[in-house]
Amino acid sequence: MKKYLFGAIIMAGLSFQSCSKDESFSQTELLCRKDWNIEKVYIEEAGAEIDVFDVYHNDCEADDVFSFTLEGKFKRDDHTSSCESTSFLTNGDWLFPEGDESRLWLVNDFDNEKYTIEKLTEDVSILSVDMYYENVIKKVNLKFTH
Repeated sequence: MKKYLFGAIIMAGLSFQSCSKDESFSQTELLCRKDWNIEKVYIEEAGAEIDVFDVYHNDCEADDVFSFTLEGKFKRDDHTSSCESTSFLTNGDWLFPEGDESRLWLVNDFDNEKYTIEKLTEDVSILSVDMYYENVIKKVNLKFTH
C-alpha cells in the first residue's frame, strides 16, 4: 500500500511540475505558439518612445495578424480592415539566418525583411530594423502581442 501511495505522490508532483510557469520554450516555439498582433511601431530617443506607426504603415494595417509555423512559413492576414495596397510580404518563409536566433528574416519571391529580435517572450515580441526616419537611419522597433 505504501508503494502505491508513494507512486501516486511522485506522479502528482511530476504533473504539477510540468504545468509550472517556469516552462522554457525555444525561440522557434515562442514565435510559433500563437498569432501576433502589431501593438505599436516606435523609435526610442532620449529615453522616450516616439510613435511612428503612421510613418511606415497605413491605418488599415493596425489589426493585421502575423502567424508563424514550425515548418518555417509565415502569413500576414489583413484581419478585419483590408488595405487596397498591402505589402508584397504577406506570405513566405521565415528563418533565423545561419542559426542566429537573435535575427529573424521574412522572405518571399518579391522581397525580404531582416529584423533583430530585441525581445521574444510568451506574450511580447519586439523586432527592430534600421530605417530612414527624418533623413537619418534610426532603429525602428515593432512591438507585437497576442
